[in-house]
Amino acid sequence: MSWYCPLPYNSLSSEPLGKYALCCESKPSPHHCNDMTISQFKNSEYMKKVREGFKRENPLEVPEIASACFQCKLKEDQGAVSKRQRENKEDVEFKRFMELKLIGNICNYACLMCSPASSSKIAEELGISLPKYFKHSDEWWDDFKEVSKEYNYFKFSGGEPFMSPTTKKIIDILINSGRSHNIKLQFNTNGSASKSVLQRLLNNFNSVNICFSIDAWGERNSLIRKHSSWDFTENRIWDYLTLLVSNKNMTMSIHPCVSILNIGYLHEFENIVNQFKFTYRFKFSVSNTLAYPLYYNAAYLPQNIKQVYLENNYEFLNSDLCDASKSVISLLQVDGEDLFKFKEGISHIPNYKKWYPEFIAYA
Repeated sequence: MSWYCPLPYNSLSSEPLGKYALCCESKPSPHHCNDMTISQFKNSEYMKKVREGFKRENPLEVPEIASACFQCKLKEDQGAVSKRQRENKEDVEFKRFMELKLIGNICNYACLMCSPASSSKIAEELGISLPKYFKHSDEWWDDFKEVSKEYNYFKFSGGEPFMSPTTKKIIDILINSGRSHNIKLQFNTNGSASKSVLQRLLNNFNSVNICFSIDAWGERNSLIRKHSSWDFTENRIWDYLTLLVSNKNMTMSIHPCVSILNIGYLHEFENIVNQFKFTYRFKFSVSNTLAYPLYYNAAYLPQNIKQVYLENNYEFLNSDLCDASKSVISLLQVDGEDLFKFKEGISHIPNYKKWYPEFIAYA
């Protein structure tokens, strides 16, 4: 099978506005958590078509797959490594998991590359009315208690998972199940959780993986992640690293969303990453390359800017300090220049002349 993906067979996913999905990067299905339990979605006609479709020689011939998996196809066409490709190489230990974005879009930041669907702050600023989280029915929660027994690995993202009451209720259910010490958790977070919140998780679960969403080192991060404070973010980094050193069941990564906003400046993380290279439980990962919005997609940068960025970052990206760097190097080497998309991206960046002087000639 030339375009196989394991996710429809071994995981369950959703998106922040409540629709179930094949994975965290796919276009959502037509089915919403207000209308269907997790088990019902798992056994739906939609999922049956998808699972049968991935057994074909060309799964993209199936309309549901072609629509849902467009982002992976785009990334692979650009030379980046897609989620589909990463999951095919994943350790067997992590093959089965539940990926929970249906905690809602509640978030305290309005990141430049984000959207109202994933940030309640952006929705508020645009005057768009969207639910920050969902009040699931008793039937839904009863079903979750049963279906969750099939999984020992749970991933949370949103939105900001630590702001959602749904996250808290799920965590309490998993702790009260009596099997939490066999369960692994992963959080994609902007650092909203305090040390005490994380320590409670570490005390109750087999392992906790924190994917800390930081897009640049220093004040550039506050530009990209609107409403964030670099002082707060840097303090959280040290708080979490302190927990990492004292808790052997914790792992942590600094996990930027790679786009035109930061791809040229990834090497600025080198100092902090180098300080903690002594522990395999900490890493700097650039596996998350942005596809949408297209105007922030790094594949469309002008070739001469790509060349400068590649020269500045190549040594760091190719070192043992940087994980999953193939996608970033490919984006900087691919001939995908699109000045129309790039200029549109520039127009969305506040005070770009200060932070990206290399963009001025193209504005």
